[in-house]
Amino acid sequence: LSISDEIAEGSGRSIIGFSLLDALNYCRDSLISFGGHENAAGLSLKRNYISKLRELMSEYSNYIGLKSESKNTIDIDFMINDIELNFANTENIGKLAPFGNGNRAPVFSISKAELFEIRKIGRTGKHLKMLFKIGDRFFDAVSFNTAFYLPLLKPGNQYDIAFIPEINEFRAKRNLQLIIKDIRFCIDDNIS
Repeated sequence: LSISDEIAEGSGRSIIGFSLLDALNYCRDSLISFGGHENAAGLSLKRNYISKLRELMSEYSNYIGLKSESKNTIDIDFMINDIELNFANTENIGKLAPFGNGNRAPVFSISKAELFEIRKIGRTGKHLKMLFKIGDRFFDAVSFNTAFYLPLLKPGNQYDIAFIPEINEFRAKRNLQLIIKDIRFCIDDNIS
């Protein structure tokens, strides 16, 4: 959740066996708005209802019998820095192709990537095109089927990102593009 004035806005991703939309519906009396689907959703609420939301989500988890060890993770193969994110390394990764079942593309992560620009793309507008500043350089990024996150991602904020780097060639131009697999939003555990 990020807070502006007295309103908290945020999003969540779920784990197998836990419908985030059903959980938010259970908490609806504490929320201003919410929407999404079983696996991911966005929400807004008054700041002073954050503790109540935590209580209700915990209550709902217990009600459906969710085990505390249940988790949804993304496997990160390497944490890299802006210097290592380059054409030569991306080309070397490409030599491991073809990627698919049994040979997944390696996933990388970088901390504190500054979101510079963001917009919807695609025929139906369900994907996001982003521009991140990492170190002193800018990188194009695409995130598929995540347009519902648009109101929650703010240019100027920093995010930890998990991605697959690729070289995009278009009209005789090559650029290094990040295929976003996940974004970790800023979370402040001291918010009550």
